[in-house]
Amino acid sequence: MKKCALFLLAAGYLLSCTNDDTSGSLADSDSTDNDHSTDSETAADSQPSDTDTSVFFIEHMLQPPDVPDCTATVDTPIATEITADLSITQTLAAFFQVVNTMVSVEDGSNSIQAETNSVLMDGYTITPIHFPPGYTADVEQVELATMFSPDSAEVIPIDVLTPQMIATLQTIAGCPPLSAALSTLSIELSSSIQTDTVFSGDTPSNELGNNVLSIQVQIQLHGHTQGGADVTTPPFTVPIHLYCGPEDGFNACTEDPCAAFCADALPPTCVPGVHSRTTCDAYLANEDLCTAYCQ
Repeated sequence: MKKCALFLLAAGYLLSCTNDDTSGSLADSDSTDNDHSTDSETAADSQPSDTDTSVFFIEHMLQPPDVPDCTATVDTPIATEITADLSITQTLAAFFQVVNTMVSVEDGSNSIQAETNSVLMDGYTITPIHFPPGYTADVEQVELATMFSPDSAEVIPIDVLTPQMIATLQTIAGCPPLSAALSTLSIELSSSIQTDTVFSGDTPSNELGNNVLSIQVQIQLHGHTQGGADVTTPPFTVPIHLYCGPEDGFNACTEDPCAAFCADALPPTCVPGVHSRTTCDAYLANEDLCTAYCQ
């Protein structure tokens, strides 16, 4: 099992990964339903039993927030799936609304130690489901340090695909990281403009073509209450659709480099790689190159 640590910070979050010798198994599930219980009366009567899933659960996945603040709230619209560009995604984060239905039992001492129904997060697991052949079915274990107050719904960002998972999927799908290849292509296209020659180099590799790799992961949060009871959320299934680079590749842009350099760039996003598929000019758009070679 691979272990990672995710620390929530004021300005974002930090992920750190280490290896573990324990391996998980690939779950086989055809369901994307995310069911949970909201029986707050049970939560009010007593502390949860060990690994109780009825009082602590992921209620929704939310749409990525807008730049520049990149802050999701309980009012952010719900998302049912994630679509992302595998070629420019280094780690895939999502925002989740997490609910703690246990009521406050604070004794009036104004001390955090007195609140036994706060949930202190220990971490979460990512279970791969319906991954492509050749993917080793390790369950990823990520340490997560944060707290959920009693009777609350709070939003947290967590990684649903870690950097190692992304790298493995890129290799299996034949969709290598695009950054270096884009830089090389831009240089070669600039040279072809200067020399007034037809581009004859190679475009970035993409064995996936216009196909989409659809996978699922299951997320489970693990923690404990201030009163010492273990709590675990029910599995929450996240459908993910991964494509590789622009639709129809880069050939159209090599025929008219200036049209590409002077086009509108990919819009800024709070989660790099999460955007609808578009054409090659959005990837190659570069105001400096447009000014230098095309105006």
